Amino acid sequence: MAHSSENTIPLKEEKIVGRLRDCSPHRANVEFIILPFFKTLEEIPNRSDLYEDIHYFSSMASQDSVIAILTSPVLASDFCSELNNNHLHLKLWIAVKLEHSYSKEGG
Repeated sequence: MAHSSENTIPLKEEKIVGRLRDCSPHRANVEFIILPFFKTLEEIPNRSDLYEDIHYFSSMASQDSVIAILTSPVLASDFCSELNNNHLHLKLWIAVKLEHSYSKEGG
């Protein structure tokens, strides 16, 4: 008998260039958003615009979608502290102290 994982559709990667606001997710997916590494809140350009884009993107996603965000602890803690929308529910937050930051290019 085959394992149920053998009968599933493999994950597909779709890279989005530009703003999250320009995307329109419609069906249930796992959305993985990689944001730049910031050491301080002052380093984040247009922070309110970024947060609005994340809220907009998540409001357009299916209610059955999972949205994971990889970012620095300072941005994650600030963004999560401002969650007040009914459509966003924080399920898990993992903070990891990095000795070296990561880059958007994966290096």
